[in-house]
Amino acid sequence: MKIFSVLLFIVIFLLVSMGFWFGAQALSKDIITGLDNAGIVLGYFLSCLTIAIAIIAWFRRQDIRRWLRRSHFESVGEPFDVPEEKVGCVVIPVSRREQPEWILRWLKPRYVSFLYSGISREIAAQLAEKFSQPPYQTKFFPDSAAIKGNKFKLQNPDDPEESKNIVSNFLLRFLENEIPREEIFVDTTGGKVPMSIGAFQAAEEMGISSIYVVGTMKGIIRDPQKREHGRPVFISDHTSAA
Repeated sequence: MKIFSVLLFIVIFLLVSMGFWFGAQALSKDIITGLDNAGIVLGYFLSCLTIAIAIIAWFRRQDIRRWLRRSHFESVGEPFDVPEEKVGCVVIPVSRREQPEWILRWLKPRYVSFLYSGISREIAAQLAEKFSQPPYQTKFFPDSAAIKGNKFKLQNPDDPEESKNIVSNFLLRFLENEIPREEIFVDTTGGKVPMSIGAFQAAEEMGISSIYVVGTMKGIIRDPQKREHGRPVFISDHTSAA
């Protein structure tokens, strides 16, 4: 099949070349000269366009690099060894209490946004209230009172597009508050599968790192007060992309 495709390409190429050659013989010198001049002008235009694109590409090289990385994930499964002071913000989908509490206790993010539904609203509100107090003093958006008032509540946890839109809103808010992109993370551990998918999509589209907390006690975190019950890893690492 490959040999046939190559032979077919050669035959078509020869037929087209011969067609152009015999067609050129039938044209007058004036037409040929005009076409030649047009080719020179077109070549000059394409050269200018190439230079302009190269200049733009250089200035937007980070955006291009992030776009290219969408086709594969950086550092999948690598240990999340980011220093505590570099964990600025984490978006956390909430279902069970153990996973978000483990992140709050041991990664110690300065800012947190919970992706929660009606089922997990009470857990999210309790954690936001507890960890906004000393010694943690984490800042939550929405905070405990807003969560109790259903602020940014996920209406349909089975709709990944809705999760993606809410998480994108959180990430955009962090970026607008001049928090470095490399200090923002999206957790994909908790919540229903569509919630994790939507959160991951939002992170990838905005060049934000995503993580997963592996439960070390037969696949789960039994006691969030014990650090060894969880092990965070990267799903996609964009910390060095900025």
